[in-house]
Amino acid sequence: MVARMFLDMIPSDALASLRSNTNILTILRCSTPFGQAIGLATHSFYNQDSEVGLLVVGSMNAISSGLLTFQSLVELLSEDFLSDNSWEVLRGRRRVYACLHVVMGAFLMSLVGAWA
Repeated sequence: MVARMFLDMIPSDALASLRSNTNILTILRCSTPFGQAIGLATHSFYNQDSEVGLLVVGSMNAISSGLLTFQSLVELLSEDFLSDNSWEVLRGRRRVYACLHVVMGAFLMSLVGAWA
């Protein structure tokens, strides 16, 4: 559970600080505890080994991974690396370092996700 909160709350802080939007921070920070509370409240209502339980878990995992992939690739990286300001600020080695940091961050996030 600690790793899950890390994966949800720390990037939300970074995202909100980059965009200077407190609404995004509030929504992302509140969605983690509410989602965990709903999961804890409903986990005893269905059998995890049943067909319905596996279908629900698989569907929720697919939706969340699709949303995370869309947000990270389309909304964040394209704006940060393809904007006019990016071409002025990130030149040469700085652009290479930025790309390496993105790859390293994705690797570390997947490592924490696999460990959890």
